[in-house]
Amino acid sequence: MASKSSEFSNQEDSRAIKLFFQDEARFGRIDNICSCWISSKGRAIGNQLIREYTYAYSTVCPETGESFSLILPYANESCMDVFMEFVSNNTSVNN
Repeated sequence: MASKSSEFSNQEDSRAIKLFFQDEARFGRIDNICSCWISSKGRAIGNQLIREYTYAYSTVCPETGESFSLILPYANESCMDVFMEFVSNNTSVNN
């Protein structure tokens, strides 16, 4: 795989190279609260759109089958840094 590629042939660096494929996905709900029948003393709720999401980050090594996943609240640079640090600390190359 990647360790056999000429692109990665640095003679001074003897660390092993593992190729991982990564993806992130958004899961959540979009809810439309709309008007409804109420009693004469009640108060109606107007139209309101509610959006709630959570994000799943995953990666897999096709050569070894190792995979890692995290569920995080956002899809931004900070969450990606957390995920990459998690993968880096838990791969068998670093253990």
